[in-house]
Amino acid sequence: MLRTAIQTAAHFAFGASMGAVHAALTRKLIPVIPAAIRVPTPVSGAAYGLGVWAVMYGVSIPGVGLMPPPAEDLPRRQHRLIAAHLLYGATLGVLQRRHSPDAQRSE
Repeated sequence: MLRTAIQTAAHFAFGASMGAVHAALTRKLIPVIPAAIRVPTPVSGAAYGLGVWAVMYGVSIPGVGLMPPPAEDLPRRQHRLIAAHLLYGATLGVLQRRHSPDAQRSE
């Protein structure tokens, strides 16, 4: 039970830190991307979440032996993980849009 609690806390702490990285990247990159090709923030957030899944579950976690690579894992688990990370990223995108300086000015 303690191990599960520690794993859950570590997962949420990592998710929060990756959310902070998303916010920092978004603030730096959005101003330099031409308006005509900007992707809506929830969509770019979902792509970011998928990238987090790919790096962590495709490379890092299998690399240290905590889980098998996605191709060798249970397909249903990987589908749930991908869906969860898409939702995580889209949520980051919505929050980023809501709290961006541009949104504050338009209210």
